[in-house]
Amino acid sequence: MPGLISANGVTPNSLAESYSAGTVVGGASSFLDDSQAVLSVGQDAKAQGVLEHDVDVTAGNATGTIIIFGFINTAVLLAEMFQPMLKQH
Repeated sequence: MPGLISANGVTPNSLAESYSAGTVVGGASSFLDDSQAVLSVGQDAKAQGVLEHDVDVTAGNATGTIIIFGFINTAVLLAEMFQPMLKQH
């Protein structure tokens, strides 16, 4: 499902400012109910899904594909992204 991803808070790398596939995103407003809701990185109670592909936010907020239901192969996620979720369980 498409969702608007915030450019705020991204750590730039040498080529661009982007979020990697597998990043958990969410926000105060549901992007399913509000097409203008802006999602940001977060692994808390406001989490709404996982980015399917990398999202480049160098030029500002950008549309990304968000997985809201499915099976995620946790073996391929970056350890620093997934580790906080493992600690909660």
